[in-house]
Parts: sequence; C-alpha cells; structure tokens
Amino acid sequence: DFSHTEMMLLDRKHQVVSFPDMVIGVQTEEENVRVPYKCNQRGLSVDGRDVTRQLLGGMIQSVWGVLPTDQFWSQSHRRLETDYMWATGRTPFGLFSDSVELSFIQTDGIYKPQLYQLINQTLSHVLEPLLSVRSYGFELYHLLDDYDYAEFVVRWNLFRFKLKECGEDMSLHEWTDAYH
Repeated sequence: DFSHTEMMLLDRKHQVVSFPDMVIGVQTEEENVRVPYKCNQRGLSVDGRDVTRQLLGGMIQSVWGVLPTDQFWSQSHRRLETDYMWATGRTPFGLFSDSVELSFIQTDGIYKPQLYQLINQTLSHVLEPLLSVRSYGFELYHLLDDYDYAEFVVRWNLFRFKLKECGEDMSLHEWTDAYH
C-alpha cells in the first residue's frame, strides 16, 4: 500500500538493503522514524523522507563491493561481523552518520581494484603475443624489419613510461591521473 504514511524498514533496521545485482530502498512520508538503537540513553531516529544517503551507500556496496563501515570480515568465524565503533564519521553507510561524502579509505577501495584490474588486463594483452612468439623460438627483432622494430621499441618504452607514471600516481592516490 503506497498510501501508507508510517515508516517501513527493511530487516526492521534499514531503509536500504544492497544485493549484488540491485539495491532496494524504502522512502516514506514519515519524518521522524525510530530505529532500534540508542545513544546516551536517547533513541535514535532517521528521516524517512530522505533516502539519498542510504541509496548512495547501497550503490557503492553493490557496484564497487565496498563494505559498509560497520561490517568487517572475521577470519576466525569465516563470515561478516558487525562492529558499530567505525559506523560514524564521513560515510554514506549506516544510521550514525548524516554525510553523503566518502572517506579516504572508501574512495581508495573504489579506485584501486579498478586500476589493478585494468593494469592486469593491459599487461596480459601486451605480453601474450610476445610470449607466444618466444614459445616458437623466435625473438621479435628476428621477425620485424629494422623500421618496424624501432617503432615497436619506441611504443614499448612509452608503455613502460605510462605504467611507471600510473604506479606513481596510484602511490599518491591521484586516481584520475593514474587512468591516463
């Protein structure tokens, strides 16, 4: 019933639930919705009319695989555990923050795997033909004439330079520069 004005929560705690292929959110007309948490003996409430921050967190979780700040992997239990000590601060996750900004570690968790995957894919595509030629007992300079080999060496050196620059930009967390 979409005319229902009282707040409905998913799992009795969340306005948004994230899945690997979708994010489900509930937005209602209720302004002050109580959730089952307390701080300093006062009940915590959220604004049911604004689900923007929670949807952003859900999309970050689904698309890039960044965990909410209150969850961590427990190796001893071999499952996700919850610890609300880290659920505050500049994060779009959870009930204890009102920020839509991402912290450094969350931005890092979004960009770094993408860049590593891109570098891995690029190196695989570049090295595969070179290793294939070598497996037949040839070197590239045996198969190309002098002009083509010189052009290959120039391009190879440019490729190595760009990889080095990418590594330096990644070490400085300059993600947009690292893509170029």
